[in-house]
Amino acid sequence: MSQQPSSARGPLLRLVVAALLWFTVQQLLTRYAAFALPRAWAAQLSLEAYLVLVQLVALPLGLGVAFVLLKREAFAALGLTWPTGKSLALGVTLFPLLFTASSYLAVYLALPTLLEEIRRGGAELVRSNAGQVGQALRQAPVFLVLLWGVVVAPLGEELLFRGAVWGALARVVDACLPDRPEGAASLPGEFIQPSPALSLLRSAGDWLRHGGVATLLTGVAFGLLHWDMPGGQGIIRVTATTCLGLACGVARQASGTVLVPIVVHAGFNALGVAGARRWLVTETFPTHSMVPTLSTLIGVLGGVVAITLAIVLRTRKSNS
Repeated sequence: MSQQPSSARGPLLRLVVAALLWFTVQQLLTRYAAFALPRAWAAQLSLEAYLVLVQLVALPLGLGVAFVLLKREAFAALGLTWPTGKSLALGVTLFPLLFTASSYLAVYLALPTLLEEIRRGGAELVRSNAGQVGQALRQAPVFLVLLWGVVVAPLGEELLFRGAVWGALARVVDACLPDRPEGAASLPGEFIQPSPALSLLRSAGDWLRHGGVATLLTGVAFGLLHWDMPGGQGIIRVTATTCLGLACGVARQASGTVLVPIVVHAGFNALGVAGARRWLVTETFPTHSMVPTLSTLIGVLGGVVAITLAIVLRTRKSNS
């Protein structure tokens, strides 16, 4: 394996440092910023207002660190490039299906725990395990919840996780596992028996090498960092956020930009707020397995539109 030249190692090291500093600053602010505020101010802040404040401080600090260390390379390193119309359209049409599928999976995994909690303490015990986050989603002022969940959190979390951290991990893997150089020795084609399994393994290896490892690690880490509820509600939250993190990583990897994950995250959270507030629940469209059937319908329609769009675009490309 050839060593990376010093000119390539420098930007990589600076990106890793920027990602670590940004992540550390956000975690410290989230956990301890309340203790730095005057007690009278802290007592007046709701959870959602506090989280908005944390993001509004952490985001410019993180971006500032990244641009100071990386300078002109920061835009490419963080994925701050404009998406293609195709990638943006697929992100917009697929996030409802992602929300629905992850919701059903989360409920399925949490169901045994939820049933045991209902047996022990009734539905009130299940609701109480949602904690301040669940209460804020249901009862806090609508404007503040939407600002927090649909605007500030997607921007801050995606620029950190799918911007700085994803970019750093992807470049580290690329530096450690470079592509086979052109002309590298290999067996002649007539000695290699074609194998679907071998082709699949090679495709999986290429996917992991070109961003897949970063997608998996940031997705799992994103989910685990949202493990802030006990019991069945905790299982639902971790499962849903892990699915969201993995999907946003795939969107970052496929589109080459962090803007598509931001759109996916914002849409996912918007449906989450709508579900928690029961805006999607009516007599015609009740819930099924704790998931609004209206969101399921929207997800299916979005998936049909996305598949149709992909087929049309592929047909146009093959005909051109």
